[in-house]
Amino acid sequence: MKKDPKFDKLVEFFKGDTFAVCNNIKIVEANENYAICKAAISEDSLNGDGVIQGGLIYTLADFAFAIFANYIAPITLTQVGNISYVKAGHKDNRYIFAKATLIDKTERNIFCKVLVTDEWDNIIAIANFNGFIKK
Repeated sequence: MKKDPKFDKLVEFFKGDTFAVCNNIKIVEANENYAICKAAISEDSLNGDGVIQGGLIYTLADFAFAIFANYIAPITLTQVGNISYVKAGHKDNRYIFAKATLIDKTERNIFCKVLVTDEWDNIIAIANFNGFIKK
């Protein structure tokens, strides 16, 4: 596999995202077409009803957006994010995944869709993000 300096730089930069680190979120892959991130699920990931906490699902989606947007256009910051929860993520999931893809990009804005799925490709949530490109 060919070495990707942009990917390596993103991984190094986002090691400083202590919130993602504390929530067991990791970068799986990033390129000019998409970014995939995953969150390891533990008892600490569950809400009172025993399903995956919506805040973790949103955080994973936002992180995947950040990885993809910053791969395409460093330095990009989330301006708007919205999420629709499709079904609950269950405690028997070992991981959930978020895949960010491009909707459109202008000089100063980037728009992406993020699908959050479980390890069997069931859709848990669909999110849309708009980011401001600083540079």
